Amino acid sequence: MIAKYINTFNQLVKKLAKKHKTCGVFIKFPEHLAKQFPSLGAHDNSPTHTTVLYIGEVPEKQKELMKLIIKGVVHDFEPFELSLEEKVSYFEATKNSDGCKIAKLQIISKDLKKLNKKLNEAFEIAGIKVDNSFPEYKPHTTLAYIKEDKEYEGKIPKGKFTAHSVFIWGDGCNVEVEIK
Repeated sequence: MIAKYINTFNQLVKKLAKKHKTCGVFIKFPEHLAKQFPSLGAHDNSPTHTTVLYIGEVPEKQKELMKLIIKGVVHDFEPFELSLEEKVSYFEATKNSDGCKIAKLQIISKDLKKLNKKLNEAFEIAGIKVDNSFPEYKPHTTLAYIKEDKEYEGKIPKGKFTAHSVFIWGDGCNVEVEIK
């Protein structure tokens, strides 16, 4: 069962990497938790995850440096816990959400916030520009894309897990980095 999940995850990541010209750092949810989430349909076919850092477009000449920075920062961390808040909140509709508001669950983890901050600092020192579309980091996972006048009515996933790795994906990248 786990091998099937990993294979499906890797296939989706390869599709995403071909479609998107942007890169990011993500933590995927373990299967027991991911299966509690509804499909996001045409809006997002990526595996259930939380974004550690959305980097944006990275020039080809900086991709290897980007990977080295991520590996260096991540290796300074030990595996850490992430918990789902059991209350649905929303992001307002944007052009990126096809006019839909986004139902989400907040991710509770001090170490996740610390990892985001350390990655931002390392990229700034290295001179790699990070997309600043969302200047305040709000760790979350997406539940659904819904019309602005509606509320999320589905099941609310519950749980916590320990992150043992992060993934770099997008623009041809599909790299797993172990948290030591």
